[in-house]
Amino acid sequence: MERFADEVGHPLDLHQDGYLFLLSTPQSVELFKANIEMQRRLRVDVELLTPDDAVRLAPGLDVDGTLAASYCARDGIADPNSVTMGFVKAAQAAGGRIERESEVTAIAVSGGRVTGVETGAGPSDLTPLNRSRSRERSSGQEGASDAEKALHAGANHHQVTPGRR
Repeated sequence: MERFADEVGHPLDLHQDGYLFLLSTPQSVELFKANIEMQRRLRVDVELLTPDDAVRLAPGLDVDGTLAASYCARDGIADPNSVTMGFVKAAQAAGGRIERESEVTAIAVSGGRVTGVETGAGPSDLTPLNRSRSRERSSGQEGASDAEKALHAGANHHQVTPGRR
């Protein structure tokens, strides 16, 4: 997201304030350790901290009952409308068209890349347009796993451009 404007060609309303999660149960610590391992594989700079480390980051913080903390300085919030409109404008500028109210029911993947989509209306001869090279570099997840996660992400709209042959 930090390079969205450079990669996609449209501005993004992004605020990076970071996060600090305080973990108070052994189960939470184990869950966050697994999440931190995954985030690090995706090249996210995230740390598991001691309660004392958390207090150094946020003086005055009450860490009574805290076993550990998860910290990421660069985490942030992006305005979803600016993300969506950035991709829409980039797709349209590349000759793509947007299909509205079209639920994606399957994503075809070949060689770790999305090659097509199926909608509630059936298979599409169109393929998703992804101009964000930084997203491709940072995803770190393989093939069907990406498709599975994208399919279940909750978005019912997709952006398409004519398939390359």
